[in-house]
Amino acid sequence: MRMLLAIGLVVTLGGMAHSSQEPSRDPNTREFSQDGWTVQMDVSGKGAVLCAWMLYDTVAIIGETCHRNRDEALQTELRNSVSRIETFIMANSREPASREGLDEARRQRRAELDRRLCRQRDAVDMYRAVRDQGPEKLRSDIDDLLSIPREPVMNPCV
Repeated sequence: MRMLLAIGLVVTLGGMAHSSQEPSRDPNTREFSQDGWTVQMDVSGKGAVLCAWMLYDTVAIIGETCHRNRDEALQTELRNSVSRIETFIMANSREPASREGLDEARRQRRAELDRRLCRQRDAVDMYRAVRDQGPEKLRSDIDDLLSIPREPVMNPCV
């Protein structure tokens, strides 16, 4: 899973870590700055939305790549969940987030994940963990994640 997280972090953070905007006024996030870099932390208790987006999108890619035509209910819920998270990101980002930008991040993530993905234990375990919980639990988890409008941030990430 570390490899998958590293890929997702590189793709997702592409320009998000360094911000010239004024500090967040969102009570559900905290910002820490050092040497010109700003790290935003979710303190809502619901989870870091950008982290969840990166992880669930990666699990969806694993499903599409390695489990095509299987687990259809789960894969449908994964696609729906990723779409809901993206809508939340676009609606709540302090720095403008666009459909095109999110699609480009997905294309980059997909390019980093290749067919060997299906033989990597971390990828298999990550997909299996979501599959074992089932689509209803996934939907419930996403409902909870998105229940408080707030700045979508990456940290803390798993």
